[in-house]
Amino acid sequence: MRNNYQVNSNYTIEKTIKKISDSGQKCVVVVQKDKLIGTISDGDIRKVIIKKINIKSKIKKYFNRNPKFLTEGKYNDQDILNYFNRYNLDIIPVVDKKKNFKFVIDRNYFFKKKLVKVKKLKVPIVIMAGGKGTRLRPITNVIPKPLVPYKGVPIIEQIFNDFFVQGFKEFNLTLNFKSKIIETYIKEIKKNNMTINIAKEIVPRGTASSLKLFKNKIKGDFVVTNCDVLFNLDYENLIQFHKKNKNMITVVGAKKNIKIPYGVCKIQSKNILQKIEEKPDYELIVSTGLYVVNEQVMKIIPKSKEYNFDKLISDVIKKKLKISVYQIDDKSWIDVGHWDGFKKNINF
Repeated sequence: MRNNYQVNSNYTIEKTIKKISDSGQKCVVVVQKDKLIGTISDGDIRKVIIKKINIKSKIKKYFNRNPKFLTEGKYNDQDILNYFNRYNLDIIPVVDKKKNFKFVIDRNYFFKKKLVKVKKLKVPIVIMAGGKGTRLRPITNVIPKPLVPYKGVPIIEQIFNDFFVQGFKEFNLTLNFKSKIIETYIKEIKKNNMTINIAKEIVPRGTASSLKLFKNKIKGDFVVTNCDVLFNLDYENLIQFHKKNKNMITVVGAKKNIKIPYGVCKIQSKNILQKIEEKPDYELIVSTGLYVVNEQVMKIIPKSKEYNFDKLISDVIKKKLKISVYQIDDKSWIDVGHWDGFKKNINF
């Protein structure tokens, strides 16, 4: 079975295309004399074709020689899924300490070991993808933010994969800017057992206002995420936290350590200096743009009015409804919606 997922460096581009197609994956591993030497994906192939390289050429110059892999050992299902999510992989070679090739894991199976059983989570996902992506201009003047490629894969596809691999099947998208392009792409990547509902905002009125588009269509609790953040976490634990605490909204917050590169003046009244604190560190909890929400908050969202998520949270607090923060490590998420975050986290 493993031969369905591997090629060697003497394969032609044409033969490799067929192997990838036959495998049902987006990537195959490159093995030479039973040793892992790389991987080659459909994205790698597209780059070669764009350069008008002869498809009869061998793949020696074009495959990835620094693949992600696991060393043989004990891994539980969640370890494997987290690894898939973190690096946006479709296939993981598993080798011994000398990089001898043993067997292969894909998103659904753990060959020669066990089936990776992914729970089916019935909680709907709402992805807010209607923004103009102003922080990523000028690229978003041409490509809508959800389709901006991050590590060779559009952001929106990575978000779908992260949730889908952990058992989520129902997705709801809010679209506005360049909606037709996004909708066309989504139809291409939709999996057979995945439901995708699209609601288009005629006039954008803020992140929380767009949730109103799904009123009476979503029941119970649902997950809300921006389309420019990626996470490496166990979503089932997040949902259990939300339900156990009987929250109206759960905000996913990341611990962020901020170092001030200057001496900070502590002053009393009348500008009297008390002391200077040299380059202090502050630990803050920042909102990541990921939430678990109960459908009852839909009643709070006004009609035909600009209404963002921060205002919704403020109004929920005023009504004395429960909101908790689910804390994650700062390394467990990335914001790729602005150039600094995009470039800084390219190796996430």
